[in-house]
Amino acid sequence: LLARGMGITFAVTTGNEAAVEAGDYIRYLAEDDATRVIGVFAGQIKTPVLTGDFALKNHSYQKKWTIEDAAGHVRLDTMTEIADLERVHLRQGRSEIVVSGTTALNGSPADLDIQADRVFAEDLRAFVDRKIGGTIAGRMRLTSFNPMKVEGDLRATNLVIDGRDVGNASG
Repeated sequence: LLARGMGITFAVTTGNEAAVEAGDYIRYLAEDDATRVIGVFAGQIKTPVLTGDFALKNHSYQKKWTIEDAAGHVRLDTMTEIADLERVHLRQGRSEIVVSGTTALNGSPADLDIQADRVFAEDLRAFVDRKIGGTIAGRMRLTSFNPMKVEGDLRATNLVIDGRDVGNASG
């Protein structure tokens, strides 16, 4: 790995985990500001639930989207692959949303409450396959990432979709 410019700061073996478990090491490294990546090769993790605050920068999701900045509180159950999010702030360009709720790690099913005070449509281009402009605000519920399923009460101002002026809309 060093020949490829990748260093390893820690390498840990846990044995039978009688006193300290793999999850303890993961939690320790996750709280270490100098740690950028944690890789785990394990037959099992005895305590499969990890809880704590997190931060992501330029995180790629399923090679489709890149999330510029996200931070908040999460409870992750590695056995069921379910994440419970609590007041997670996501920033993309000039926009910010706050997300709370539950989602499977693969994005479906999901039950996420999303509050957006002001989202600039151009910041959503990384997530939708259309050219959009204007601003969007409101509260919505996302129930699936793939396919994307959203419902809620949104207001759009000066909305433009694929070069066509929609104007102001709500619903």
